Amino acid sequence: MKLKILVVDDQTIARMGTVFIVEDIGFKADIACNGSEALAQVMTHRYALILMDFNMPDMTGAVCTAKI
Repeated sequence: MKLKILVVDDQTIARMGTVFIVEDIGFKADIACNGSEALAQVMTHRYALILMDFNMPDMTGAVCTAKI
């Protein structure tokens, strides 16, 4: 079973690039487009790691991390 990583980024290109790298090195990647989506994902899934953008419009990565 592959470990899951949550990739959180509001920029589509950055998010998809990160997903490509994560999956290329053997992990499964889930995505969230903002902090609110990330919080919802964390409530229902377990992740080995969360890669989070710092500067997002609805909630910064720091605020989201503190809530997690």
